[in-house]
Amino acid sequence: MKVLTAEQMRSVDARAEEHFGISSSTLMDNAGARVAGLLMALYPDLAARGLLIVCGKGNNGGDGLAAARHLKRQGVAARVVLLARASELTGAAAHHHGAALKAKVVVEEIRDEGAWKQAIGATSAQSIVLDAILGTGLSGPARGPALTAIADLNGSDLEVVSVDIPSGLSGDTGDIVGAAVGASHTIALCCPKVSHVLGAASALCGRLHIADIGIPWEAVEAEEITLNILTEEEAAALVPVREADTHKGSYGRVLVVAGSRGRSGAAAMVCLGALRAGAGLVTAVTSDSAQPLVAAHAFEVMTEALPETHGGALSQVAEPMLRDLMASCDVLALGPGLMSGHETAALVRQLVSSSQMPLVLDADGLNAFGGRAAELNGEQRVLILTPHPGEMARLLSHPAEPPVSALQVQADRIGIVRAFAKRHHCYLVLKGHRTAIADPGGQVWINTTGNPGMATAGAGDLLTGIIAGLLAQGLSPMEAVLLGVYAHGMAGDLAADDTGEISLMARDILEALPDAFQQLDGAPPRRP
Repeated sequence: MKVLTAEQMRSVDARAEEHFGISSSTLMDNAGARVAGLLMALYPDLAARGLLIVCGKGNNGGDGLAAARHLKRQGVAARVVLLARASELTGAAAHHHGAALKAKVVVEEIRDEGAWKQAIGATSAQSIVLDAILGTGLSGPARGPALTAIADLNGSDLEVVSVDIPSGLSGDTGDIVGAAVGASHTIALCCPKVSHVLGAASALCGRLHIADIGIPWEAVEAEEITLNILTEEEAAALVPVREADTHKGSYGRVLVVAGSRGRSGAAAMVCLGALRAGAGLVTAVTSDSAQPLVAAHAFEVMTEALPETHGGALSQVAEPMLRDLMASCDVLALGPGLMSGHETAALVRQLVSSSQMPLVLDADGLNAFGGRAAELNGEQRVLILTPHPGEMARLLSHPAEPPVSALQVQADRIGIVRAFAKRHHCYLVLKGHRTAIADPGGQVWINTTGNPGMATAGAGDLLTGIIAGLLAQGLSPMEAVLLGVYAHGMAGDLAADDTGEISLMARDILEALPDAFQQLDGAPPRRP
């Protein structure tokens, strides 16, 4: 689903009117109807609980006034306050103010701070508030009556539902630009906006709902938007279907080159992730000393022990044997737990530069290219990189320049993944809160599954295996990445429901992965 900036949304609105004949007043009426319907669905006892609608003088306030009229028709008499004089309203907002009055909606005009304090102090009959104060076009911090209202709503016991965006946030950034409403629910109109899905701002949006307000999708597509949010419906459509007349060879062969002395668990986690994602055959290649432990961790995995360095990592001597093994497999997952010694890093670079097989590169596989990212190119093959911010920073750093920090990466996650994926013709998964996924064409997807408990050893290794396992089954690189990231995060959420976030471990995510795929596939999960 497309994610818009405020300017893009204004352009889409204008296109809907100019090219499709849908007036701003009609769109506002549709928005009011959808908001009213969602409120009643969220709160079946809305009339009994009582609703306060707080409207600003702009279009967001007009949406609130339209919602009040539609609720009135449904038997919900909301209390409506307008943080302005009615004479200050213009355009569609003024029209819907008049329509609300004709429908016998009582609108209290709040003309000064004293009147507002009196209004907010008299909310004993309401427990829910519809925030329609400020919309997505806010360019700076809230001020004046809006600022006072935001502070008082945040300090109240009222449960807040925001129209389009929590008041005080900007539609163009994930940063919090000033005081902003903390909502339990946000009803985004037409499409999500940047602040709904990125940064600290997204945490203030609560649960996000998307309301179709009647804008033709062609009006959105014409904007050529390159930022997307990955929805459950989109992920579910990618789950592979198994035919009856098949065998393990039908679902692909994954070669996992990972692990070393003391890091056998990383290799095992990649392998088990690939198997849980549906790969037919998985072979783990690791160092001599790590192989017995990998085999003990993962009974279903074939293992190969190859020569190792003095430190217990794969040696360059293993390269010919690795190439023989690669020839019989469909996908290569390379990197977790390999260690970053000079000899092993050189081996990784040799394999990556000369192989044309689909490759998922992670962890120490990425670190082998620290300061040498120019050597990474997926133009002639499928190349998927899955860095965390620290690994991304090392990839971006250059020996002749000051090192890039993880904080710098975090400050521009979207710009960095888009530019890197385009430059290196690869698929890039930048892990972390709101994992960002970019394709070689510059499209970026934001994932919304997952939780802070997944910041634990082995969780990233598991994701590498899941993506490789899906890729081996014939999914396109983009499909494998999108489904893999979404299912991995969903499994983490399901596991956290049982363990809590603090105690969550990678094995819990692995064990919850079948439930995630079942839920995406429409079957009830095994877990109660």
